[in-house]
Formats: sequence, structure tokens, C-alpha cells
Amino acid sequence: MIRPVLLITTVLLFVFSGTLAAQDAATDTVPPKFAVQWLTLEEAETLHRDTPKNFLFMVYNEDCTFCKKMTKETLSDSSVVEKINTQFYPVRFTMAKAGQFFISSLLVNIFSAHNFPAMFFFSDNFQPITNTSGYHTIEQFKPYLIYAGDTKYFQNMGFDDFKKTWESIQSSKNSKKS
Repeated sequence: MIRPVLLITTVLLFVFSGTLAAQDAATDTVPPKFAVQWLTLEEAETLHRDTPKNFLFMVYNEDCTFCKKMTKETLSDSSVVEKINTQFYPVRFTMAKAGQFFISSLLVNIFSAHNFPAMFFFSDNFQPITNTSGYHTIEQFKPYLIYAGDTKYFQNMGFDDFKKTWESIQSSKNSKKS
């Protein structure tokens, strides 16, 4: 039996070899400075060759209320947008398009993502870092971005330990403000 990490790495290498079509780049009307610059899989692959960065894959369903809410509220926050655009190659997949259904289903099933939107973070060499699913507020989502965007964290501690440390730091900051 193939281990899930090996399977997903193999599939991602297959995908990045150009044999599977990704979504069209998003046509957001928000100025680029304030919007996540979603890429097609091909664009991410091309950029990655010259400048390796971690990947953020978002799997969503076009009819999903929480997907729309997270896009409108969390993924439009300037600090979240800046972190995503500078530290990741962000790629969106919808469950509704045939060319994206395969990779979307594979990610969702391998990582047991039970809700949409589902976010999958991979290192620049396609190793899984962490994932999450369901709606997250800005403050709930930031620990994922910090953890997955900075290699010193995910190489030295698991996400659960990082999250406890993060929450402790935030509590300390909040108590000092009071």
C-alpha cells in the first residue's frame, strides 16, 4: 500500500509535469495589492522553477456559503493577502470543473478534509506541511499561514504545538493591552 504522503507527492509531481489542467487564473476585480493573486497550476509551476516557495492549494465548491464567506472576509484581509502573496504560490481548485475534480478529490480524501473550503499547505519540495478545512476567521487562519510560511516552525515542531505557542503569545499580548 502506498503511503498517503508518497501518493500525494507523486500526484503533485505528475500534475506539475503539465499533464493535468488547472483552473483559469481568478479574474478578481479587487486591486491586486488587496487580493490574493490566485495562479493556475501552470503559472505556479513556472514561477516555482525560478523562485521556489511553498504552495497553498485551496479546494472549494462554487455553491459553498462558507467558501464565499471565507473568501470575502478572511482572504481579503490585507495582512492575510500579503502573507499569501509573498510566501506562497496560491492555487485554487473547484470541485465543479472536470479538469480540477481529480486533484481536488485526491487532496480532500487523502487529508480527510471534511468541510469546504479546504486549504492544503505544501513545502517548496512538495512535502505536506499542514491542512485545514472549513471556515476560519482572520485570527483563526493566521497561525496556519505563519506556520506553513516559515520553514523554521514546521521543521522543528508539529502544528498543534505551534498553535499552543501561538495562542499563548496572543493571550499574553492581549493581557498587556488591557
